[in-house]
Amino acid sequence: MPGTNRRVTVVGLVLVSFMAALEATVVGTAMPSVVADLGDIALYGWVGASYLLASTVTIPIYGKLADIYGRKPVLLFGIALFLLGSLASGAAGSIHMLIVARTIQGLGAGSTLPISMTIVGDLFALEERAKVQGAFGSVWGAAGIAGPILAGLIVDVASWRWTFWINVPFGLTSILILTRGYRETPTHGRPSIDWAGAALLATGALCVLLAAEGTRPWVTGVFGMTLLGALSWVERRVKEPVIPLALLARRSVFVSSLSSAALGVIMMGTLMFVPLYVQGVLGGSPTEGGSAIAPMLVGWPIAAAVITRVIVRVGFAKPVLIGAVLCAGPLSGLVYALSHGSSLWTLRALAFATGLGMGSTNTAILLAVQSGVERAERGVATASVMFARSMGGAMGTGLMGALFAQKLGESLPSASVTALLGPERDVILKTVAGIQEALSHALLPVFVAIAGVSIVNLVVVGFYPRKSTA
Repeated sequence: MPGTNRRVTVVGLVLVSFMAALEATVVGTAMPSVVADLGDIALYGWVGASYLLASTVTIPIYGKLADIYGRKPVLLFGIALFLLGSLASGAAGSIHMLIVARTIQGLGAGSTLPISMTIVGDLFALEERAKVQGAFGSVWGAAGIAGPILAGLIVDVASWRWTFWINVPFGLTSILILTRGYRETPTHGRPSIDWAGAALLATGALCVLLAAEGTRPWVTGVFGMTLLGALSWVERRVKEPVIPLALLARRSVFVSSLSSAALGVIMMGTLMFVPLYVQGVLGGSPTEGGSAIAPMLVGWPIAAAVITRVIVRVGFAKPVLIGAVLCAGPLSGLVYALSHGSSLWTLRALAFATGLGMGSTNTAILLAVQSGVERAERGVATASVMFARSMGGAMGTGLMGALFAQKLGESLPSASVTALLGPERDVILKTVAGIQEALSHALLPVFVAIAGVSIVNLVVVGFYPRKSTA
């Protein structure tokens, strides 16, 4: 694009990616300490689910706005809103306030990664894009190493609140860099936004998530599915649909979206519940809880860097399938390890292998979809695949949080578990018999569900077109 400094722009986008990666890696590690401070472990899953739902329902809207108004203003708005939510999250005085603040943060996050990846698709051809994607993967690797451990140290030394504030400097710096380095011309002069579709999508997704969480499941679930059915009817009749059904009708895009949704469940489930297992069952510190998931976020970019070079020679289908196998195997092993007692090093090794699988599959499907559409469709196409991943993460977190709360409630009051995560842990262990065992039994079905999703994903990617590029 005329006037755009590609190197400077990539630096700004990398900072955006690092900001998002820090959010993903530090919050899960800090959550046990957050619950110990604010209480109400029954809402544990909603701290992550609220963020994911807000970001999920806005991803396709931001994608469409970026195709209409240009990438830059939409991305900068999202970063600013994300930073506002980060500040509010760190200042939250109750779990309910934190959920509201995380919702605001999620509303901004809906633009960050999808629009960043869209800009990369605009600026670089496939071979160059693959190398740039590798650089972005390295950012996630750095965050994967530093984020969980840094979060643990912050919680141990200072306060969990700083885990939300730590990404503010990166966000502000990225705004300054992108304002100066990135230039573009909007691709459309007259906007045509599917607000009815956006409203149906947001409301329907919220109702389905409420059903997954256990809030009047038959009422909210049926109502949500009805709204999503109406969304399908509306999208076939509008000029600029928020969910492009024509794109989803392509076999490769449809399979990519399903696989991306499965990856969302796997990623968020692991990030949210492995640190809880380490701290609550194994008795580890917040730092050790973070170190258990860090290898997954290291394996991801390593696989991404390798796969981006392989794709140019062998296409997209094989990397997608190999990644799915690498996910299913280690996650099945994780269930076995947790059910028979597991060391931290075993968890780390399995997390690393899982990260290799997710990095391979995610990178391949994103590059495939971007390569198969025109520039005018690239924003919404990229957003659609990332929407599926976020939707999977949001729904999966809600369902798993509800499953965990139900199983735990059968054995223990939530106050006992909250205390187990706090400084009075030793006293609680002496006064409440079997508390660690009950927590372990409540977490095991969650990890069984995650492994089950990885096996379903393996079946899904078996239908990926062998010779298709998108």
